[in-house]
Amino acid sequence: MNLIYALQDKGYEKLEIRSLIHEWCQRILDGENPEELLMEEYLEADYVFDLLEYCDRIIMVKNAKK
Repeated sequence: MNLIYALQDKGYEKLEIRSLIHEWCQRILDGENPEELLMEEYLEADYVFDLLEYCDRIIMVKNAKK
């Protein structure tokens, strides 16, 4: 299971998941620990790699639009 499916299992809708991941990525860029962000949602720290991959994709898309 990946991070998206784990959040869906918790009852999040797709748009909520997208918004939450964008928020987390911004918080990571601001210096917060990604494992702690996951723990706030009672998710295993194992999802940190999924989260960082999504953040990398978001940054790449933003940079491509510049």
